[in-house]
Order: sequence, then structure tokens, then C-alpha cells
Amino acid sequence: MGKFVRTILLTTLAGFLSSALSGQTKEKPDGKGTEEYPYEISSLENLYWISQKPEKWDKHFEQTTNIDAFETETWNGGEGWEPIGKSGQQFTGTYNGNDNIIEGDFY
Repeated sequence: MGKFVRTILLTTLAGFLSSALSGQTKEKPDGKGTEEYPYEISSLENLYWISQKPEKWDKHFEQTTNIDAFETETWNGGEGWEPIGKSGQQFTGTYNGNDNIIEGDFY
């Protein structure tokens, strides 16, 4: 096996293991992100998907259930959850929580 192929395989494996060990997985929510058909947020994986898709931060979101986010305290090297919306690129969409909660130890 060539050095280039080994490097690609090791890089891919390292990325996979890093994601698996940190528990951070993203899952595209149902919906279209429109006012009529907002993205339906029902899991921590859906929330993480939003955080990784800044191009979607101007869309419509609706939380459909309570979400347990306690595991996020170990994310980002122990820094915890990284907020959605950043300096220079703010969240400008809508987020309807529907009286549901997101529980967790956020830093």
C-alpha cells in the first residue's frame, strides 16, 4: 500500500474515531427550513447539525420535544457546547421551542 493511501486511510480513521469518542454526531432534521415547513428539531444530533451548518442560520426551526444535552459538557476538549451564531456570522433565523426545553451543563 502506498504512503499516500496509508495517509488518507489514517486521516479518515482519525476523524472517525475523534467524532465517535466525542459523541458529536449530526443529523439533518426533517423539514425544509421554511416558515411553512420549518426544520423539526427533536434531538441533540439535530441541534449539532444546526451548529455545523452556518449557511442555514437564516432558516426556520421548531423544537418538537425536550432534548437532553448533558453529554455536551465533554465536547470541544471539555469546553462544552459551542453556541450557534458567532461574531461575524449571527443566527438570524427563527427558533420556536414550543415550550420544550434543552437540558444540560453548558459552559
